[in-house]
Amino acid sequence: MVFSTIIFLFRFLPITLALYYLAPAKLKNTVLFVCSLVFYCWGEVRFFPVMLALILINYLCGLGLEAFDAKPGVRKVLLLVALAASLGMLFYFKYANFVLRSANALLGTVAGVNGLKTGWTVASGYNIVVTAQRGKTRLLAVVLGGNTKDRRDASARRLIEAGFRHPSSPKQVRHALGRRR
Repeated sequence: MVFSTIIFLFRFLPITLALYYLAPAKLKNTVLFVCSLVFYCWGEVRFFPVMLALILINYLCGLGLEAFDAKPGVRKVLLLVALAASLGMLFYFKYANFVLRSANALLGTVAGVNGLKTGWTVASGYNIVVTAQRGKTRLLAVVLGGNTKDRRDASARRLIEAGFRHPSSPKQVRHALGRRR
């Protein structure tokens, strides 16, 4: 559910506000807690156990912070646990797919590829620098200006394979790629 949808504005928000203002003072936080869980589970209920685990970790760390008020070392550890759990979950669920997709399809699929750097700029599009080694032959392949990541990767794959087929002849590599300078 998104904040700007009709269902949020005219159903969920009014119901939540009504429940909040009708609840006794000591239950107001509980009402907001339950409504927040409903809101976050609306689109992805499969993450409900993850949310509950994270809530429990932070709640217990908060109780520990209060209980160990006179022990700053313990408080620091509890704070670090809560931060690590929260930021770890944020990183995993927000950025893990981006990082894994950015790692590139060439690693593990093209024999000999042992390093790469990908990038994108407005001026040149999708770019990649790849290092590869098969036997005693080492290559450095550079592809600039790809229209898409897939085209960039395909060009790099062709360049690497042509380089290994003709390691001592740049002309044969260019010929194998069908491009001329």
